[in-house]
Amino acid sequence: MIALMCRNNQGRQAIRQLNSILWDKAVSKENKHKIYNSIVKSIISYGSEVWPLKERNLKLLEAMEMDFWRHAAGKSKLDRVRNERIQNIMGVKYRISEDIKINQLRWYGHVQRMEENRITKKLLNLTPQGKRKRGRPRRSWRE
Repeated sequence: MIALMCRNNQGRQAIRQLNSILWDKAVSKENKHKIYNSIVKSIISYGSEVWPLKERNLKLLEAMEMDFWRHAAGKSKLDRVRNERIQNIMGVKYRISEDIKINQLRWYGHVQRMEENRITKKLLNLTPQGKRKRGRPRRSWRE
C-alpha cells in the first residue's frame, strides 16, 4: 500500500527531525506525549480511515511508533530494552494501530449515516457483479 508506506516514511522523517528534542532529558514526558500526539501521530494517521490494514503494515507502523518512544525514553536499540518496558516508562496507553482502528470505525459510522444517494456510501456497500478471478480473494476494507 503506497499511501501507508509514504506515511510511514514521513513519520520516520519527522522523528529524525525531532531527534534532538526527544533525547533531551530536560523535556518532560508530558511534552513528549504532546509532541507525539500533535506532530507524529497526525502525520502517520492522515487518511488512515480508508486503509485496508494488513498485519505486516500494522507492524511497520508500530515499529516506527516504537522508534519514537524509544528515543523519547532515552534508550537506544543497543540498550536491549523491551518495547513493553519502554511503553511503561513513557506511560503509553494506546498504540497507533488502535487509534487507526478507532478512526476507521468513526469514518464507517459517518458513511453509514450518509444519504443513500452519496457516492461514498454506494461504493462502500457495492458488491461487484460477475465472476471473480482465481485465487484467494483480496482483503476488503470491512475485514
